[in-house]
Amino acid sequence: MENAKILLVEDEKFVQAALVEFLRLAFPQVRIKVVDTLKKAREAWSQEKFDLIISDCVLPDGLACDFLEGIDFSGPTIILTGMVDPQKLKKAEKVLKGPFFLLKKPVSLEKLAQVVAPYLTRAS
Repeated sequence: MENAKILLVEDEKFVQAALVEFLRLAFPQVRIKVVDTLKKAREAWSQEKFDLIISDCVLPDGLACDFLEGIDFSGPTIILTGMVDPQKLKKAEKVLKGPFFLLKKPVSLEKLAQVVAPYLTRAS
């Protein structure tokens, strides 16, 4: 997808930097907006459209599920987490209209590429 935009919500700077570097190398045509809180994610969401969301589950100001419940998005969403709360996960899955993926931390970059590639390499 030419000029696709990813919203990356991650508060751990090391993880954030690794994901951005990997995504830019693997998918150079993609633009990435990086934020580290739910508040900033909501602000970014209100200002522009995104084709894919990658978010840490637990952020300083809440859970990714809280952000996802408040938006209307039918694109793919990838949640990165070290912990899984089955109730929150089911809640997020019900709200989301698009494909939903849960990747456990530490995230395999190979697995992330497999999940992301079909959405970023298809024809526009």
